[in-house]
Formats: sequence, structure tokens, C-alpha cells
Amino acid sequence: MAKHKLTAEQREEVRKDAKEKVAGGKPRAEIVKAISEKYGITPVSARNYLPNGAAGKKPSKKARRKKASKARRSPAGRRPKIGSRLLQVVAKLSESDLRKAVGMKRLWSQREALLGKKHKVERDLRRIDAKVSGLDNRIALIAGR
Repeated sequence: MAKHKLTAEQREEVRKDAKEKVAGGKPRAEIVKAISEKYGITPVSARNYLPNGAAGKKPSKKARRKKASKARRSPAGRRPKIGSRLLQVVAKLSESDLRKAVGMKRLWSQREALLGKKHKVERDLRRIDAKVSGLDNRIALIAGR
């Protein structure tokens, strides 16, 4: 079916029809499909006749990000500082729990350093092992002559 350009009266009729269907609560995709079939226009063109904020329209990524960042903010309109959140957590801890946490943090960093050294030693060991097996192969070749 060939698509054609709508007259001014038809455009008004399409807008009115789209507005009624949106008010009826139909999904956006169904509205676009029905309008495009009824008036012989492409779905892309039919989408232009939907009113702004039509049912099922997704907000842009920028709008979603902006909304999400507003939700994270404190009632005063600015983000709470990390230090204040940390102070709230620390205030809930007992003195002995705080000592344990600081000690665990110190031990954890030592553990991470040792793990790094362990991985380096294992990598070196694999490299040396490969060299030894290569030398063993060369010795076997020479002995086989």
C-alpha cells in the first residue's frame, strides 16, 4: 500500500484520534499501529501525532540519570558527604567492634600484599618449570642420537 501525505484536516483528525486512544489507556505500540493502518501512513509518521507524554513512552537516558541523581540527594538538595555517612556507621559501632574492624583492615591489606607476592612466585615457578622441561627435552634428543 502506497503511503501518502495527509491534508491539514486529516492531520487534525489523526491527532484527535490519537489523543482519544491515549486517554483510553491503550499501549503506545497499538495506538501507532492502528493509526498507521487507518490513515495509510508509516508507523514512524503516526508516532509524530501522539501527544507528548503518551502512555508507554520511555524517558531518555539523560532524563533517567537526572531523576536517579535527584533521588540520591538529601532533602537539602545536595548529596550527603561520605564522611557524614561514615560517621553514622561508626557511631553505631561499639568501641571493641571498631578496634576489630581497624585491625581486620590492617590484616586485610597485609593479606593482599602477600597474595600478590604468591601469584608472582607461582608465575616464576611455572616459567622455571617450563625451562626445565625444555632442557629435559633437549637432553633426551641428545641422548637419543
